[in-house]
Amino acid sequence: MQENEGDIPGRDRDSRQSESGSGRHDPELSAQIGRMITKHADDKKMRESDRERLWISITQTVATKVKTKASRNRRWIVATASAAVVAVTMGIGLWFNRTPPLDEGEFLKRLARERHADLSRIDSVRLASSTGTEIAVGDDAVLYYQDSLLQITGGDGTKRELVLHNPDVYNTLIVPYGKRTEVVLADGTKVWLNAGSELTFPVVFGKGSRAIYLEGEGYFDVAHREGQPFVVHLADMEINVLGTTFNVSAYTDDSFSSAVLLTGAIELKSKQKNGFNTVRLKPGKKATLNRKDRQLTVADASGEDDISWTKKQLILKSMPVSGLIRRLERVYNTAVVLGDGAEAADEKISGSLDLTQPLADVLSIIYEPDIYRINQEERRFVISRKN
Repeated sequence: MQENEGDIPGRDRDSRQSESGSGRHDPELSAQIGRMITKHADDKKMRESDRERLWISITQTVATKVKTKASRNRRWIVATASAAVVAVTMGIGLWFNRTPPLDEGEFLKRLARERHADLSRIDSVRLASSTGTEIAVGDDAVLYYQDSLLQITGGDGTKRELVLHNPDVYNTLIVPYGKRTEVVLADGTKVWLNAGSELTFPVVFGKGSRAIYLEGEGYFDVAHREGQPFVVHLADMEINVLGTTFNVSAYTDDSFSSAVLLTGAIELKSKQKNGFNTVRLKPGKKATLNRKDRQLTVADASGEDDISWTKKQLILKSMPVSGLIRRLERVYNTAVVLGDGAEAADEKISGSLDLTQPLADVLSIIYEPDIYRINQEERRFVISRKN
């Protein structure tokens, strides 16, 4: 299936073949980027904030120049953007030999925030590119990155194949509330993303560490690569992986971040000043970081309960009602309000829930219909105790 070149993070195979050799060079853009780089090339004492502003200026210049040519020639846009990236990469490479680049985690976090969306207002999984393009992926789709291609298999079996013409591009996979998706990264690592999650990653991994950024929840089956550690950056810590399966939960509206290890080994490092010491987890262990006091606790965990969401199940072991309601709201993209007489938010619940069932049925398992009233008002459920 072919895509409109202006709407996708890559191009289809046919469009790339028909455009081979059509690129042109933009001297004005190259000169402008060159001036930005060389102006500060000898400034060894440049502050971190100044380096960040320079990088932003360069990337904004590229984006602006490309956009202003949009109405003239779409083929020219691709060639110009590629030339600009080459110019930036070469110049920044020379400059940063003298001045260290931005922290890897902060760089990924910035890219993720640029593509951040209101997940409650999106009705389908979306794929956004660092070039500014974005496409709808569709429900129950599986994305597969391999070499310079991206294959998207929809829930109905339809397939799309996109050409990733620029290996330096980063993608952000945006999963709104009420949805889930799967992606196989370029190194063969498999990631299952839960509702309300965003994953930022390069379309092609380089020779160094394989770094990605996650907000939300994901289950990882990491492909082993000798000498190339896999690093998951979160807002408050990073997880270094050698080749393993583990689950990470890092929703920004939760009071904690957690990682549970099923197989292999992972190492956790704090990103906060005066944070916890580096911790290495063994299989069957779960680390939970309290964001308020920055304390990390490690406890036994089978791991299977934590990844039950990948099978559209939810296994609960003494989970606070407030945490359960928050998870259900993400899964069903619906607000749940505890009205008069409903159970206290700090009460804990155990059991299992089938997330393939309608939310009304799930709530009736938690709140007995003989005791509680469950009223639905459009996309909101209100629970109150009967008199």
